[in-house]
Amino acid sequence: MSDPVDDPANDTADALARELFALVDDINRRSLAAPAPGAAETGAQLSLWSTLTGLDLHMIGVPERDGGAGGDLDQLAVIVRALASYGHSSPLVEAATAAWAVSRLPDPPGGIGTIARLRPDGRAEAPWGRLARWALVLGPEPAPRLVRFAPGAVLAEAENIAGEPADTIAADAAEPLPGLPSRTAVRSRVAVLRAAALIGASRGAYDLTRAHVRRRHQFGRPLAAIPAVRTALGVIRTGLIQAEAAQDRALEAVRERGADGALPAAAAGRVVAARTASETARLSHQLHGALGVTAEYALHRLTRRLWAWRDADGSEREWAAELGALALAAPETEFWEWLTA
Repeated sequence: MSDPVDDPANDTADALARELFALVDDINRRSLAAPAPGAAETGAQLSLWSTLTGLDLHMIGVPERDGGAGGDLDQLAVIVRALASYGHSSPLVEAATAAWAVSRLPDPPGGIGTIARLRPDGRAEAPWGRLARWALVLGPEPAPRLVRFAPGAVLAEAENIAGEPADTIAADAAEPLPGLPSRTAVRSRVAVLRAAALIGASRGAYDLTRAHVRRRHQFGRPLAAIPAVRTALGVIRTGLIQAEAAQDRALEAVRERGADGALPAAAAGRVVAARTASETARLSHQLHGALGVTAEYALHRLTRRLWAWRDADGSEREWAAELGALALAAPETEFWEWLTA
């Protein structure tokens, strides 16, 4: 077996990741710098989404033979993370997961899909539902069900704290379709991609905060020279390292076991990323002071997304409870592998 450090496959993957980051950087730099909250922000979200779909980035992870753009979950996670690092919002997590889920169907639904969570009242939470033509509803059943958006399917339009569509749809007409992946597989992929978004936005907030404390002076020296400030930056950086390591482990689990067998690692990565998001947002605002909440400054665009995304698809507490249930149900040898991976 070749040394991973010297493995040409690793060099190829790193080079591709750099190219994907450069692509997103070019998109951001040329025309899509995130605006202030409000109607202008909604317009920017739609403009960004049009650009992403025009480049078929929402079809990464779907084989070309099935009408996709090729690539894999690792590459899609790079795109999600890079977009989030600039504070951009889009339905990429939901749409790409939905496209992957239906790609093997003999007659997949057309247009953009989303991932919805069934509520106790029989309705479903459908992020970006107003932009979708169908949704996969995740309920207690082993497999998701499909809702095609007839008129009136979107019952209520709302926004989360980041200004992103957080809609409600009617789920009573959801239909089971043979050939859909399991609920577990869909949740694994969503967890991995949501963690990538949280890591990206956390990285963006960290970079902004580090630059601020180096630039801002107090009592004749930069804020970064104050031990308490350095400690706070260290806490954020440590959380990022932990989240990135957990994300790498989750992606490795998907490659080795498939999405069905990767839920424990995906859930662990999701929990660590959510915890890092909370600490990053808290400490970034502390180190920025009042500047961090001004409309003209970029920090709030990142932290509002951290607050919204950490609770998307289930809160940190819900994911932790699910991870605990998986651990209790696992054989002792498998549980030991989780701890030592």
